[in-house]
Amino acid sequence: MLLLLLILLCGCSRRFARLRRSGDARVQVSMPSRRRTPEPAAAPQGDTTAASGPITFTTEDGRELRLVPAAYDDRLQESVMNLRIEQVTISVNNIRNVAERNGKIDLEFSVTLPRELLDDQWRVELEPVLCTRQDTFSLHRLLFTGERFRRLQRQDMARYDRYLHSIVDSADYFRCFADVAGFESYLHKAAVRRQALLEEKVRLDAAAGSTVSGRSRLSDRRVYRRGLRDLRRQAARERRSRLDSVGALGRAAQGHPSDPLAAYLAPHYKPRPVETPGYVRAIRRELSDSSEVQRSRIRRRTVEANIRLLSDLDTAALMLEYYDLRKIERNEERARNKEEVFRRVVRFPELPGTRLDTIVHADRSVTYRYAEQLDAGEHTDRIRLFLRGAVTSVGGRRYELPASDTLTYSVTSMISFIDDAPRYVHRIVRRDAEADARFFFVFPRNGTEVREDLADNRAQLAAVKRLTQALMTDPVFIIDSIALTATSSPEGSWKVNDRLARERSAALKEVLVREFRKMKDSLGIAGSYVLDAGGGVRRIETDNGLPDLPDRVRAGWLAEDWGRLEELVRADSALAADREGILALVRKEVDPDRREWLIRKRFPASYAYMREKLYPQMRAVDFRFSLHRRGMKRDTVWTTVLDSAYLRGVELLKKRRYEEALALLRPYEDRNTALAYMSVGLDRAAARILGREETRRPDDAEVKYMLAVVSARLGDNERAVRSLLRAAELQPRLRFRGNLDPELSALIRRYDLFNDNTVNL
Repeated sequence: MLLLLLILLCGCSRRFARLRRSGDARVQVSMPSRRRTPEPAAAPQGDTTAASGPITFTTEDGRELRLVPAAYDDRLQESVMNLRIEQVTISVNNIRNVAERNGKIDLEFSVTLPRELLDDQWRVELEPVLCTRQDTFSLHRLLFTGERFRRLQRQDMARYDRYLHSIVDSADYFRCFADVAGFESYLHKAAVRRQALLEEKVRLDAAAGSTVSGRSRLSDRRVYRRGLRDLRRQAARERRSRLDSVGALGRAAQGHPSDPLAAYLAPHYKPRPVETPGYVRAIRRELSDSSEVQRSRIRRRTVEANIRLLSDLDTAALMLEYYDLRKIERNEERARNKEEVFRRVVRFPELPGTRLDTIVHADRSVTYRYAEQLDAGEHTDRIRLFLRGAVTSVGGRRYELPASDTLTYSVTSMISFIDDAPRYVHRIVRRDAEADARFFFVFPRNGTEVREDLADNRAQLAAVKRLTQALMTDPVFIIDSIALTATSSPEGSWKVNDRLARERSAALKEVLVREFRKMKDSLGIAGSYVLDAGGGVRRIETDNGLPDLPDRVRAGWLAEDWGRLEELVRADSALAADREGILALVRKEVDPDRREWLIRKRFPASYAYMREKLYPQMRAVDFRFSLHRRGMKRDTVWTTVLDSAYLRGVELLKKRRYEEALALLRPYEDRNTALAYMSVGLDRAAARILGREETRRPDDAEVKYMLAVVSARLGDNERAVRSLLRAAELQPRLRFRGNLDPELSALIRRYDLFNDNTVNL
């Protein structure tokens, strides 16, 4: 068996080597043959009727043509009619005209693999590549796999699947990697222990109210554990100790001296008061009711604590103690290495983005008819297509196939009928205009000096200068005045805010007047010097028309801009909960200081947010530039200007962005609007507009041609034929254009239009 496998591999290798050396085997790509399909009968829609019989048409010179539909003869495989002979059309195989409809382009081509590229141990990969004027992209690839190659693929995938099945999911870790028997044994013991404690708690609760005699307590080891014998022994020891402590001195005091020293000290001896023996006190303490209650309470608390401990046992944490961590680590390592194992085990994985992956046999060639629908775009008027591919053997060797022939698709669309004529609108031009801007300057705390080194002041001042310079040099407008208004936030006293706003406005005006004077001088000098013919610099005296801005700056201030604060509060979603209450206080309270105090007191959280987020936006300077048009004396003038919205819609139509174009062109109801309707499939709306356009411009050939296309779509064949023939009379080139539009090409073939054999009546 092994010898047979080696022989087969060697044979495959020799054939693969011959394929690489020869380089003659190529994949063929071609246009599919135009198969004649029965034309579907168009159902009448609305007030239109489908013409099924002869059509009579009168030309401009008075000739009357009778157009008879051709019949298709299955035996002769051609259209026949007793009045004419069917014409023969010859087309180039690698060039085809395709029509764009509803923003889509349908491409079809046939892929043929010769027998030389097919083998049981090979896989042929083919990738169609489309090229537009802007981009190149690939379509879904085709895979033609030999039976033995596919079997090897499945074996590799089966090995990899076994590897994946050996990886344990984290949800099954305990079942696979833990000592389940030990864990269950522990839980069983804990349950038995808990039951025993519950029973003991019941017994202790039952014995808590019972009374026991002293001797019974003494003999009951559950109450008193030392026992009566131990107490008697302790009492004897204390008695002997007491007698030994009295000794000779006590006997001398009782008149029985034993030695001279004892006799001498006997008068001074004072016997110790008789005390209750220690063992008696111990017995009394041990046998008292309070002691018994205390011990019983302690015992019950201990039992209850142990019951709670066993009842609240955290099984999840306990399970961790029974895991085999080494097995878990090995499993996680297998999971981490699965991609590396896939690359090592699966030599020929399934390729993503595949339309066809089929098993083929080497005894015959294979042809596949490929159809793809593309979105029309600005650069899809001409599309080129070719195939690139490779052959892979079971031994891992790869042969890149030479590129196939290139197919060219010329995409025809209705945008060639766009009307580029400009559209104008009447507009009132006013002499005066205004330009508003807002800038944010930061001042020192309780200060009025404009310092460029603070925060973003330098950039804000530069922005003011750029805007002013742009307006000064504007060819249409000239500046009449500049009004700046400094505002402050409601934080603090109104009187202080009023003073700060006034002084800051004056300080900013002083800075701007100085900067504007420099700007005017620099612009005036730059416009006073020119280059003569010899390249020298020459000064000329001209009126540059620049306004004297330093004298046109007006400064104003607003202590607390509560109106702006209302707008900010309404627009801020973070203040939704307290918005109505804050606005009510702003409208109701007259005193601004009390107004702010009430907001701070009633809505402390919202006030803190406003102080941090909204108040800085109120510390700003508003600029208003008052302008007038140069050379204009009257206040208003009627003028005609280009309609920019219409021009934008036409540009979008040219770029095949039909939905956006229709949104702009819909109000105009003209030919371009009808074209936008046609491009998105709204044919009835397009027919309504084109019918009106035909009445208004009866000699417009393109309008009649568009009406022919729409009528054919709606099933009104008679109106479509009449409109097409009239359009061809007005513009003869349109008879050739009709072959490019599928709606009209079917009518041309059916009625044999534009043929010299057409019957004259």
